[in-house]
Amino acid sequence: MATVNAPDYAKTPFYTEINGTKGRAYVRGLAVTLEDGDGRTENWPAPSDGVTSMDRALTEIIDHLDGRKPFAASPADAVHIFEAIVGFHASHARGAAWTKLPLSGTDREIEIQTG
Repeated sequence: MATVNAPDYAKTPFYTEINGTKGRAYVRGLAVTLEDGDGRTENWPAPSDGVTSMDRALTEIIDHLDGRKPFAASPADAVHIFEAIVGFHASHARGAAWTKLPLSGTDREIEIQTG
């Protein structure tokens, strides 16, 4: 289970909070803090190389398709990650309604466009 607080039109600096069954993740700007349920904390500082997360993801995909590097996630993990992304869009389209995973019905027909 996860809840996400990521307002569309925030009046404060970018902040997203994801609460899951094993802990929480806070995203402030480009930095991430993970809090495990047992109290452990891990901080991922904002990258200082100027590369966006989308650029980084595309580079990983291209490197994999060109045979230069193995993909960072297993195929099963990649499917779960993508389904979570689509689930965020499905929830948003219904005014932040609770959305169960795995997706079913028309939620499985959502097209995600980026770029």
